[in-house]
Amino acid sequence: MNATRVLTAFCLAVVGVSAQPAIAQTQGGDWAKVEAAAKAEGKVVVYNGLIGNPELGKIIKLFQDKYRVPVELLEARPSEIQERVRTEVATKRPIGDVLLIGETTQALIPDLLQPCCDFPNVANLVIKPAAEKEVPAFLLTYAMLVNTDLVPAGAEPRSWKDLLDPRWKGKILSSEMDVAGAGHTMFGVMQDAFGTDFHRKLAKQDITFNLVQNESERRTGRGEFAIFIPFYPANLKNLQGMPVKFIVPEEGLPYVPMSLAPIVGAPHPNAGRLFMNFFLSREAQLVMANGGFPPVIGGLENEVSESMRPLVNNKLMGRQKMDGQEERMIEARQIYKGRN
Repeated sequence: MNATRVLTAFCLAVVGVSAQPAIAQTQGGDWAKVEAAAKAEGKVVVYNGLIGNPELGKIIKLFQDKYRVPVELLEARPSEIQERVRTEVATKRPIGDVLLIGETTQALIPDLLQPCCDFPNVANLVIKPAAEKEVPAFLLTYAMLVNTDLVPAGAEPRSWKDLLDPRWKGKILSSEMDVAGAGHTMFGVMQDAFGTDFHRKLAKQDITFNLVQNESERRTGRGEFAIFIPFYPANLKNLQGMPVKFIVPEEGLPYVPMSLAPIVGAPHPNAGRLFMNFFLSREAQLVMANGGFPPVIGGLENEVSESMRPLVNNKLMGRQKMDGQEERMIEARQIYKGRN
C-alpha cells in the first residue's frame, strides 16, 4: 500500500486524462460495485482547505487500511484551491477528485462541482447539506478566546453583544471579516442575529485584524490582546501552558460545515465517492469529534472522550447563508475598513 502523499504546493504537472471513468451504478444498494471500481481507479486525490489538520491524516490512514485505495492530499488556502480547480476544469485536465473546504467557499464555485451525494452514510446526517453538490463533513464552530491575565474570572463577556462594552476598546483581535473564512462567517451570523447596527458599533471598538488564525491565537495568549474572535475551540489543545480560555456566549456559537464535494471531471469518481462515504462513517466522525470538531452525524455525544466534550457539545447559534456572500464582503469592508 502506498503511503499518503501530502502535496503542499501547486507544483503538480497538469496531465491529460484520456477518458472519464464511469461511475459505478449502485441500484439496490450494491455499494460493493463502487468499492471495486474505486480500487480499479487506483487512488483518490483530495484537496483540503484546512491546512495541517491532524485528524484528517488519521481518517486517511483508516480509509487506506480499510480499502487499500491510496489517498493523495493537497493542502492550501481555500482561495488557492479554488483557483487551481478552476484552471483544471477550464482546461479539461482535472487532477483532483474531492474538495474539502468550507461550504461558504464551495457556494462561490458551483460550476466547478458536480451533483452528489447518493452515499449510504448520508442517511446519518443531522446537519443537512446547503446545496446538492456538497455534503457536510464536520463543523467549525466559532467562540471567543480570552487571555485570563487580562480578563479576570467573572469579567468575561457573556454575550456577543458584550464585545461592545467600552472596556474592550482597542483590546480585541479579529479575523478579517471581508474575505471568505472564519471572520466572514461570524460577520454574517452576527448580522442576521443582531442587525448591521451591531457591526457599526463593533467597528468603533478599534479592532485589530489579522488573517493568520494560529498567530492570532498566540498573540492573545501572549497578552497582546484581551480577546480574539472568532476562535476554533478545537485549537485550544494547541495553546497549552498559555493563560487562555474559550468562552461560549449565551447565544451560542456561529458555525460552518466543512464540506466534501466532487470536482467536475474527477478522474477517480468512484474512489471519490468511497472516500466521501467513509468520512460520514461513525469511526471517521469520532476521529473528528475527538479532535475537537463537532460531528455531522448523530449519536456520538456520549462516545466522544470526556476531555473533548466541552469543545464539541455546545449550543449552535447560526449558520452562514450561502446567497449574497460577495455583497456581504463588500459591506464588511465598508463598515470595518471604511472603503469599497
